[in-house]
Amino acid sequence: MRRVATLLRLRACLLALVLLSVGIAVDAQPITIKPLPPRSFGYTVGDRVERRIEITTTPPWSLAQASLPKPGRVNAWFDLSQLSLQSHPQPTGTRTELRLVYQLLNSPAQPTVLLLPRVALRFEGGAQPAEHEVAPAEVFAAPLLPAAAEKSTLDALRADRKPESIPVEALQRRLIIYPVAAALLLLSVLVARQFAQRRRAGPFVRACRELRRIAHAPADANRGASAMRVVHRALDETAGHSVFLDNVDSLFATAHRAPLRERTRAFLARSREQFFAGTGDALPLDELRDLARAWRALEAAHP
Repeated sequence: MRRVATLLRLRACLLALVLLSVGIAVDAQPITIKPLPPRSFGYTVGDRVERRIEITTTPPWSLAQASLPKPGRVNAWFDLSQLSLQSHPQPTGTRTELRLVYQLLNSPAQPTVLLLPRVALRFEGGAQPAEHEVAPAEVFAAPLLPAAAEKSTLDALRADRKPESIPVEALQRRLIIYPVAAALLLLSVLVARQFAQRRRAGPFVRACRELRRIAHAPADANRGASAMRVVHRALDETAGHSVFLDNVDSLFATAHRAPLRERTRAFLARSREQFFAGTGDALPLDELRDLARAWRALEAAHP
């Protein structure tokens, strides 16, 4: 009994293996073609109809691209305007998507069912090439106008519509406003920059401007004294305190100012005679301006 049971189990296993191999052979189709139905309604003259076909091949089979339809007119109704092919490798083979785009060239006189052309495909890789056909697909097309409008003016040719003029008034205003605004902005930047430079200017830069203004003003008895006060203020700002002949050496603590020591001492001595002793005259304006320019040059060289 045990031996019989063992034999029965072996027969069952063999039978299962046979059935499994038969199933695999049945399922493993070397070429599979699956047309996807296109949108079947709502077409008029000039519309495009897209058709997609999914193709699955297993080695050694492959789609012969020479068998694909060529773009161009295929019948009285359709023109093949686009054709594309995309391949996607898979573990068991290759999945290919064929995309065909047809354009409807004519308008039917009444709602009509039209047939997209059949597609003949050839596959290579076996002992002999394999031929497969994709059946035509039905689409529903309608005229642009109903048949009752045939003798009316609805289908009459109309003159070309003249293009509407483009309103350019706003653009013209912008062409004026933008350059003016840019010029004003540039001018304001230049003014602000000049003002900032004036505020950052050293004491003797401002003194030279003030002396130039005094030189161009009408001459009077106090012009010399006013000019000397301008130079005094610049020296005080440079030193950080009031400068007199007694403490002038503190102004020349840095070596680069040494060349102006004697000229500055002479100015202060003349100033003491002018403002404190009440004797002597003010220095000539040109001499004061030369002294101020010399100090200005030092400011520029050693800010």
